[in-house]
Amino acid sequence: MQHFILTKLAVGQPPVKWLANRLAIFKTFCAPSVRSQTNQNFRWVLAVNSRTPEWFLRHTRAAAPEAIVVYCDGPGIYPNWSNLLAPYIGSRRLITTRLDSDDLLHKGFVSRVQAEAALCEGDFVVDFPVGYRLQIPGFTCGIIRSVRPTHFLSLVESGRQTAYRLPHEEMGRQFVVRLVRKPPFWVEIRHRCNILERFCPPVERVAWHRIRSSFLDDRRAGG
Repeated sequence: MQHFILTKLAVGQPPVKWLANRLAIFKTFCAPSVRSQTNQNFRWVLAVNSRTPEWFLRHTRAAAPEAIVVYCDGPGIYPNWSNLLAPYIGSRRLITTRLDSDDLLHKGFVSRVQAEAALCEGDFVVDFPVGYRLQIPGFTCGIIRSVRPTHFLSLVESGRQTAYRLPHEEMGRQFVVRLVRKPPFWVEIRHRCNILERFCPPVERVAWHRIRSSFLDDRRAGG
């Protein structure tokens, strides 16, 4: 069984200011959390537009040298992941995980997804409804709980539909969803270029410095 983490990094035609802000967050939070996974048996795929500036690509490769960078120039901001992954798939069973380029995964995320994937047959979603929202600047952090499939879900399948088959909120309409509620397995970062509160407000405040080590090994990362 192969496991791919799929991240849209610079698709469409984002402005330079957006790229600079996203790169800073990617280098400080997202990439270090992927490097911190206790289970490294996965491939990380980053989608960018072929017109992405060279300086952005250079810093991206330095921050995530283990990642596969793929180019997508289709309409809109949603890559055709099935086509992009085709050269790298060599297994009948497949796990694909959604990860935004400004978010973090718990260090045990990959291990838990793969453990859940081994428990059942057929096509199904593994999702973690409980996570944290971190506000930057300020590092205000709180626990949030989603009642819908989250944008951190994984699809376990025998086909090539990928975790982007449908908008994440709608994946439960087509697939059985296995929920893993504890511990909080992800961090959604709220920042000046991403002001939408996708889920309900935090139900409990927590100190970022107390949970940071659950997501990041590098003491220089994560603020």
